Amino acid sequence: MRKHSKSLFVVLVIVALAAIALVACGTETVVETVIVTEKGDTIVVTEKGDTVVETVIVKEKGDTIVVTEKGDTVVETVIVEKLVIASPAPVGKEAGYGGTIRWTLHGDVATLDVLVTTSQPRIGALHSQERLFDFDEDLAPHPTLVDSWVTSSDGLTWTFKLREGLTFNGPVEGRAVTSTHAMESWKRWMVRDNFGVLLSEFIESIETPDDLTFVVKVNESTGLLLDGLARLGGHEPFVMPPEMYAVDPTEGPGSGDMDTFGGTGPYQLVVWKPGDKLVFTKWDDYKPSSGPTSFHSGTKHAYADVLEAIVVPEEASRIAALLTGQVDFIGGISGDSRAQLEAAPDTNVYVDMTSALRIGTWPNHVKGPMSDARVRRAVMMAYPKEDALLANTGAPDLYRLCGSLMICDTRWGGLRTPGDEIYYDPPNIEGAKALIEEAGFTGAPVTLLTRGGAAKEALVTRELLVDLGFEVEYLNVDSATYKERRADPDKFDLFHTGGPVSWGGISPLLNSTLSKLGYHNKYQDPSGKFTEMLSEFARATRERQDELVEEMQIQFYKDLQYLPIGEVLPLIAQSQSLHGVEQRLEAGHPSFVNAWIDR
Repeated sequence: MRKHSKSLFVVLVIVALAAIALVACGTETVVETVIVTEKGDTIVVTEKGDTVVETVIVKEKGDTIVVTEKGDTVVETVIVEKLVIASPAPVGKEAGYGGTIRWTLHGDVATLDVLVTTSQPRIGALHSQERLFDFDEDLAPHPTLVDSWVTSSDGLTWTFKLREGLTFNGPVEGRAVTSTHAMESWKRWMVRDNFGVLLSEFIESIETPDDLTFVVKVNESTGLLLDGLARLGGHEPFVMPPEMYAVDPTEGPGSGDMDTFGGTGPYQLVVWKPGDKLVFTKWDDYKPSSGPTSFHSGTKHAYADVLEAIVVPEEASRIAALLTGQVDFIGGISGDSRAQLEAAPDTNVYVDMTSALRIGTWPNHVKGPMSDARVRRAVMMAYPKEDALLANTGAPDLYRLCGSLMICDTRWGGLRTPGDEIYYDPPNIEGAKALIEEAGFTGAPVTLLTRGGAAKEALVTRELLVDLGFEVEYLNVDSATYKERRADPDKFDLFHTGGPVSWGGISPLLNSTLSKLGYHNKYQDPSGKFTEMLSEFARATRERQDELVEEMQIQFYKDLQYLPIGEVLPLIAQSQSLHGVEQRLEAGHPSFVNAWIDR
């Protein structure tokens, strides 16, 4: 963003924590969703339906947010319930139908089967396929292909009804979607995805008594079932025709090709030229679900007639394509290209506040200095987090501090619990040295492992470790060597990496880092408390899950499975004519369902 991006960052963080009542002189009104966009030297605040409230500057004032004109005169008090960044719509104009939206892909698409790999296949699934349930912007599951469902009084039998009249697009266009298709797709997902494997332990049986009904019986009560039907991140349970779900997803590229790919989504794949492009056209027989559009849930609109994704590996070529009008959207922009794009007259550049990547350093829990919790706490206590985040991003508005167990701005993100400020807040070098001395590791050798882009923050870690008195072996290696060394506890003491929303934003159960022996850090859980909490979490009500996440946060800062540095935020650029692109939580996987072009 050009101006006010730091103020907007503050606003987003505050609003993500809670609904905020603004205290000021003037009229009080409730705005269900406030869309904040930047135009020129101001920030425009609009209500649903793009009605202009006022052209204003949004400022932070203590624990309140006041909406003011230039000159700091209060216009009115607004109770903000939700706040999102969106592509700015022209004032007074409704979303329009027609036209072609084009965007770039960084690499080729080898398969359209989302269960083969977690990379580019989502381009097909997001536009041509659907899940049984989808998450809204609060990460609560809502029915998409399901019409209704009931749960038995003991919580062990769930009976679902599909919406009537659903059919497949693709090469099997017009074929009715049945409960068998839904459940065979879901069972295929369950053996492929880590969340599915976890959920399968609760499944007693799955039955399809008729074409619209499926019954899932569990062996004990669990709060995971609807989340499993709406799974976001990792491998995802999109409903597909038997030509796809009958193929073993481990067979690799080739399954999910033009002859078999299909789903129930609003766009139909019509062209796939490997190494070149994919083209989707509006599917006239699409039957959208009802309800307000919110993230992936609710009514989906196919505004554009054609969607075209073009493979452009080089960043310079992607930028040139946007600036010359050949494409409408590019993502994954480096900070070095930002000024060029911001100077372009018909281009909007955004900091994607909703698709953070959590970065940190992962300690060896099996042997060496980092296997002592006191040393892990010492490094965390002393860590100059903003130095590392700035080294990674190069700009203060491209990162945020986040000391919660879960990624900020997600269901349980932003949480802080008593005591964690000792380790996450401003660095305490002397306190850290005292802990290391107490543990008997002053001057000990440590091996710091990193690769690629993580090397920037790893250099900050190396400097800190030297300052704390360690003898540091710093290894910046190629990807193959990194993976080989990271898998062997004898070959590292700390390694740098990062994780997206799929493991840090949806559920603590999906973050293998947190589970005993679940990741390369080889967390030992010496007290057994974290394992107990994860087990209870899988069986708990949503209300109890909220309590458990707080308990986990307290235990996390005792055990420190990994050392969280903070979160880095991606840059996006697009034509000013494009509106409504959705890629919250999942940078690199934009959805152009509900997007429209104004030209």
